[in-house]
Amino acid sequence: MNLQPLRNQLKEAVDPSYDLKRFFKEPIDAYGVRYPVIRKIAKQTVPKLSKEELFSVCEELMQGKHEEFVVAVEWLYENRKLLTPKDFPQLERFLSYVSNWAQIDDYCPKVIHYMITTYPELIPKVKDWSASNNRWMRRASCVSFLSDGGGARPTVHALKDIFDVCTRLLEDEDDLVQKAYGWLLKNASKQYQREVFDFVMHHKQEMPRTALRYAIELLPSSMKKQAMAK
Repeated sequence: MNLQPLRNQLKEAVDPSYDLKRFFKEPIDAYGVRYPVIRKIAKQTVPKLSKEELFSVCEELMQGKHEEFVVAVEWLYENRKLLTPKDFPQLERFLSYVSNWAQIDDYCPKVIHYMITTYPELIPKVKDWSASNNRWMRRASCVSFLSDGGGARPTVHALKDIFDVCTRLLEDEDDLVQKAYGWLLKNASKQYQREVFDFVMHHKQEMPRTALRYAIELLPSSMKKQAMAK
């Protein structure tokens, strides 16, 4: 598939006033296109390809500019019904092209979340990412349990799985991993307020303050005070 027309569209959509780099500590190779525009272009250009061809094209895009990675995620998600457990090694391999937190937070709550929701037998594989030396894989082990990129909808997954992955990462020293599992706990608290509070209280001595603050963000003030007390 010729990707040049897509790249031309992205170049034409560049917004000079949009400073994407300010959101990242690590270097980012980007055109400078706003997310709503990227998603609009992606949805308008979803190709009709075989699964093998789709994987090949998406792999090429994931190695390009940041916006091209986002397009690849959208194309995979739009074709999610093609995916089966046999594709999981390939989907896992795509994570090797991730270079920042935004790509993880885009790819995992869409594509990987779809896979573990549709095929729960894959959940242990995702939780095992928590032992990776790669910070993005460890973050992925958390955010894959979120049902959308913004984490606006309560998780549909069992608390035992959520608490398991958070426990595995409890003392992780990477702030982006701490924020990720804190975010997952915060999301779970929308449905399971008391359970999340009890988990935080049980582990608050080991839990970094960054993770703790994220986890309790939606709890009532009385619970927050108890959680933050030394």
